Amino acid sequence: RLLAGQGVPEEAGVQLDFEISAGNVPLAADTEENRWSIETVDGVGTIMDRALDIPGFTIYASLKNAELIPQDVSAMSYANHAEFRFEVSSGVDGGSSIVVGAPSGFALYPLTFRGAELPGANDEVAPSARQGASSAEAIISLPVALVTSVLYSFRLTIGNPPVSPPTNEWSLEIRSPSNETLGIDTRIPGFLVQSEFNTSIIEAQLDEPLAENYVHITLAVSQRLLADSILERSTCVPTVEEPVCPPRQGLATFIVVGAPEGFIFQPTCGYWVLSRVGSRYHGLPPGSLCRAEPAVPNVARVQVSLSLEPLRIYEFTLQVRNAMSVPLDNVWELSAVQDGVIRERNPRVQGFPLRELGFVRVQPSTTLAGVVDNTVTVQMRSQRPLTRGANILVVAPLGFVFDPDSTSTSFPNPPKVQLQEDSTIRFRMSQQDFLAPNTYLYVSMRVRNPDMTPLPNFWYFYLQSQYMEHIDLRKYFNGFAITHKMLYCQVYPNIVPWNLGTWNDVSLLFVTKYPIFTVEAVYQDLLPASVGKTPTWMLSLVAPSGFTFPTENKYSDRCSAFQRWGGKDSYEQLPELSLGSIKCTVMTARSVAIEVPISLINETRYSFRINATAAAKREDIALQEPWRLTVLESSQILHLGESASPLLGQYYEAEWFYAGAPSSSPSASARLL
Repeated sequence: RLLAGQGVPEEAGVQLDFEISAGNVPLAADTEENRWSIETVDGVGTIMDRALDIPGFTIYASLKNAELIPQDVSAMSYANHAEFRFEVSSGVDGGSSIVVGAPSGFALYPLTFRGAELPGANDEVAPSARQGASSAEAIISLPVALVTSVLYSFRLTIGNPPVSPPTNEWSLEIRSPSNETLGIDTRIPGFLVQSEFNTSIIEAQLDEPLAENYVHITLAVSQRLLADSILERSTCVPTVEEPVCPPRQGLATFIVVGAPEGFIFQPTCGYWVLSRVGSRYHGLPPGSLCRAEPAVPNVARVQVSLSLEPLRIYEFTLQVRNAMSVPLDNVWELSAVQDGVIRERNPRVQGFPLRELGFVRVQPSTTLAGVVDNTVTVQMRSQRPLTRGANILVVAPLGFVFDPDSTSTSFPNPPKVQLQEDSTIRFRMSQQDFLAPNTYLYVSMRVRNPDMTPLPNFWYFYLQSQYMEHIDLRKYFNGFAITHKMLYCQVYPNIVPWNLGTWNDVSLLFVTKYPIFTVEAVYQDLLPASVGKTPTWMLSLVAPSGFTFPTENKYSDRCSAFQRWGGKDSYEQLPELSLGSIKCTVMTARSVAIEVPISLINETRYSFRINATAAAKREDIALQEPWRLTVLESSQILHLGESASPLLGQYYEAEWFYAGAPSSSPSASARLL
C-alpha cells in the first residue's frame, strides 16, 4: 500500500522485496500450480493493471534435522573435524551427490572426509569427497541410495577463518546423477569462531568502592572491523541495471564492554572520551556513540562510526561507578560486534582491584570436626576510621554456628551482639568508642564447627557506620579446613623390649576417616591464585619429649632407616610415583615431615617405618604424652591422630590390628608376657 501523496509514474519500474514461506510441498517451475499474478488497485478498489500466469520458481524438497556440530571453534584452526547430520524427505537414488557449501572465509578439506555413517561405507565403492568450485565447497558422492527416516552423518575438516563472517549459514544440497536438485537446506546455523583481540587491557584511576571512576580500555583488533559512518548518507544510487542498493555493512558495529556485577555505567556513559588523555595510542573515530541499557547497567555499548584497522592500538576512556567489591573471578569482557555477529572477543580481561580491609586474620582454637567449643578470633585493620556506633558484620561459611552469649572484643566498652543467622553475627560498637584509621582490632566468638569442610569456604567481613553506610569490607577470605580425627593410630615397636638409651625400628599404623593422597581428597581452595596448583601432601610426626629421630649421617637431614611400609599386610604402603619421589626429613630432634606424592588409589589404611631413639633416663621421657601424626595438604590439617607411647624395658605384644570399630580398650593397650 502506497502512502498518501506518493504515486508511481507511468512506465516506471517497480521492485518489491518481501519474504515468503515456500511451504512443505515441492513445486516445479513449469507446473500449473506454480503460477503467480500481480494486480494494481486504486484507492476505491478499481483494478488499474493486471498480469496473470506469471511462471513461478522451483520449490525444492527440504532436508530434515540438518545440523553442523563443530569440534574446534578457535580462530584459524585447521583441526576442526566437524560432523554434518541430515535426513532426506524423499528417497534418493544411488549415484547422487551431496554438495556442502560453507560461508565466506571457511575452507573445506575433502581429503579428510569420513563417511562411516553413510550407506556403502564398507563397500568396495564407498562414498568419497572432492573439492567443488571453490575452497568453500565440497562434493560427496553417494554410490548407494538414501532412504527416509534415517539420520545420516559424515565428517569433514573445516578451516576456520580469523573471525566469524556476518552471514554464517551453511548449505547442504543433494543432487541427482543428472545434476538436478533433490533436496536442499541453505540455512543451517553455523558456529561463532572464537577469535580474541590482539591486545585488550583495562586500567582504572580509582580503587575506592562505590566511587565514580574512569576506566581506560586499550584494544587492537586482529582483522579489520568494518563500520560505515553513522553520520553520512549512502553513496549508492539505484539504476536500471542495479535497481536495489546492496545492504550496508557495519551499520551496527559496536565495542561491547562488560563489567562484573555491581559496576554501573550511566545511560550515556557519563563523561567519556574517544581518546585517553595523554595516551600515545589512537583514539576511537569521531562520531562514535556510547550507550548503556538501564536493565543491564554493567554493559556499555560503544557504536563505532568508522572502521577500525587491524593491529592498530586504540585507547579510550569510559566513566563507571565502582562496585562495593570485586567478584572472586575479577574479569571483564570485551567484544567487537559487527552486524549482530561477534567478530572478536576476550571474555577474560583482568580487572582492577578495589580497596578492602588491608589485614584480616582468622585464628581458631581448634579445627576438629563437630567441636562445639571452638573459639574463633578475627583480627583486622581498616584504612578508614570506625565511627561511634559502627557495625562489624562477620559471616562464616555455611555450617558454622555462632554463640552470641560468648564473645569478646578489643573495644573498651562491650558492644551489642546480635545473631542474625546461625553463621552470621553482628557487633554494634558503643557510642563512646571510636577507632582511628590503621588501628588493629579483634572480635572473638564461640563457634560450633561443621562436620565437613564447607564449600565454598569463604568468610565475609563488613564494616558499616551506625547508619549502614559503607566503611570497609573483605570478601572471599579463605577459611580453615575442618580436621578429622583418625579412626586408628598406633606406634608399633618392631623390637621388644625397647630398652632405655637404645634406638628401635618403629612402625606407624594409621586409618583415616576419608581417603587421602588423591587429587579428589585435596582441600578445595577456590581462590584464583590457588586454582590449578599441584596438590602437596605431607605427613608430620611429632614424638613426646625423650624420643628423638636420628638422621642418616651428620651431613644429611634425611630420616634414618625410613621405609614407606610398616610391615603389616592389612595396611598399605605410602604411594611412590618414582624412585625418590617420597622424602622423609628430620625437622627437629623429635619431629619429622614426610612429603608424599599423589596417589591414584582411594585408600584410608597406610603405614610406614622409621628409626627412633629413647632417652637413657626414664625421668627424661614424657610417657604420658602421645605421639601425634598429622596429614596436611597445602598446609591445611585434614586428619589428626594420636597414639600412646610404647612400653619401655618390657616384653609385651603391642596392638597393631584395626578391625573397623573403635576399640573399647585404651589405644596403648598391650598384653604383658
